[in-house]
Amino acid sequence: MKLALKTILTLLLIFNTGTILAQDGNQYRERLQQAMDRTEEVLQKAREAVAESDSRRAQNLLEVALKLQDQAQQLNSASSGTAELLAAGKFTVMAREKAEQAVAVARQDERNNEFVNNRLEQTDQMLYRAEQIVNGDGPPRIRKLLETARTKQERAREFYRNNRLKMALQVTLQAQKALEKVYELGGNALKAQQNYNNLTERYYLLRDKMELSGYDDSKPVREQLERAEQFRLQAAESAEANHYGQAANIMSQGVRALSEEAERLKEPQRLQNRYQYLTNQIEQIQEQVQNSGDEQILRLFKAAQHHLQKGLASYENNDFDGAAIQLQAANQNMIQVMRVLGE
Repeated sequence: MKLALKTILTLLLIFNTGTILAQDGNQYRERLQQAMDRTEEVLQKAREAVAESDSRRAQNLLEVALKLQDQAQQLNSASSGTAELLAAGKFTVMAREKAEQAVAVARQDERNNEFVNNRLEQTDQMLYRAEQIVNGDGPPRIRKLLETARTKQERAREFYRNNRLKMALQVTLQAQKALEKVYELGGNALKAQQNYNNLTERYYLLRDKMELSGYDDSKPVREQLERAEQFRLQAAESAEANHYGQAANIMSQGVRALSEEAERLKEPQRLQNRYQYLTNQIEQIQEQVQNSGDEQILRLFKAAQHHLQKGLASYENNDFDGAAIQLQAANQNMIQVMRVLGE
């Protein structure tokens, strides 16, 4: 309806009825030529759009437009009468409308082509990632799903090459659905493998740090390190059998054993630092405490010194837990001393 209305309005603008044309034929021949020139401009745009899009639908519309314009040109001659000129005007307007449709269809098909191509490329990327997950091995169900996805993607590519975009899109989406299932089934296995690899790396980092720190070779330390190494060997056997979930669980125990030992080996240095800090603090305020004459301050200060001495004795006897308790008590006494002095 809109197309017919546009045609009628355009013809009225060109000729304003055959009666007026009869009165001034030359003027309306000029208007007809202008209308045909405008159609030629649209036809040129249509040719370019169709060439870029390679759209069959747009090509068909363009061919119709060219035929209509050719008919208009044949009717627009010096010997043409009123009826021929009116028909020429009608044909050139129809040709222009078909050319505009060809441009619109070509651009839409081009967008559709790009959209489908993007989906095909997306599926290719998903296939690559899925192949990395399966990595040539995996449960039969996962391998079958992966092969199904490959086959469907090949069909989708074939449809795309034949310009059957709807079928290409439909089949590549089916391939994506199969690949998503591969991710779901294979993802847990991949995560477990990555977790195992990360834990193994952490194990060796901890072991290297302990060796660089020069840990003591006492029996308890050796036993803890041997225990951690046994966990690592068991985890490696499980990983070799592709049981990465089990391997990760065992490896985490080995890492935990090393971490606990590494923390324990750090304790002497921490205690030494705390002892030195409290000793310096006591020396700095000793004169001030003595000059204060405050019995509460003196009592707290002596208690701090007493705990510090007991902490040192515990440390020298390798009683690190006892040393930590005594140093903490000394620190609390010093906090109270500093608070009272501040008042």
